[in-house]
Amino acid sequence: MVRFKTRWLLVKFDVMEDPSLCRSRSSVPSSTASSKSRPRISRDTNVIMDRPMLLPSKKEFVSRLRRTIVWSFGLSGEPINAQILVKFYDASNRLALIRCPRKYCDKVRAAVTLLLTPQQHQQLPTTLEEVATASGGSNSNNNNNGIVCSIQSIHGSARTAKIATIRMLRSIYQQKLKIAIQEEQQDKGSPEAMTKKLCQKLQDLMGTIQSIN
Repeated sequence: MVRFKTRWLLVKFDVMEDPSLCRSRSSVPSSTASSKSRPRISRDTNVIMDRPMLLPSKKEFVSRLRRTIVWSFGLSGEPINAQILVKFYDASNRLALIRCPRKYCDKVRAAVTLLLTPQQHQQLPTTLEEVATASGGSNSNNNNNGIVCSIQSIHGSARTAKIATIRMLRSIYQQKLKIAIQEEQQDKGSPEAMTKKLCQKLQDLMGTIQSIN
């Protein structure tokens, strides 16, 4: 009996900052203002809390990913959509874990990188015939997405994928905990309540990840 070969993709979302916000937060000379007008990728964990509308829900992410696959690969993308699964999705920590057949791994990876913007997703043709006759280039401008997807790692088994996801979550919550403690110290408060809340949230997420099969 041949074992079904799969690949697990750990995906992270980075936020595209609004250029106007970038300019307002930095006092730069007018001669360099043009270089600051381009959107920047923010990896600050606090940006997500300030702009949650930028993050797609799990349902929207899956829909956009599948439409991207069909738009990019046409009829050959249909078998991919039938076999990919988003096994874990956490918008608050900007992480997703995708399982796909090994032979489709490269195409799924490309589709994640070229994820359609919400505007492109709504404007796409609804049938494969329309996709075949439509002009290309809709993926050329991806800066209006609000988020940029990047592949953090690829794994050949669920065990190694879960280990990598848990490690990344621990790193994220260490940063959150450090920020929370600093803020509480500035306010002369006790960080115990926030620490307990973050630890409980991390424990719940780790339990969810460990139950993935």
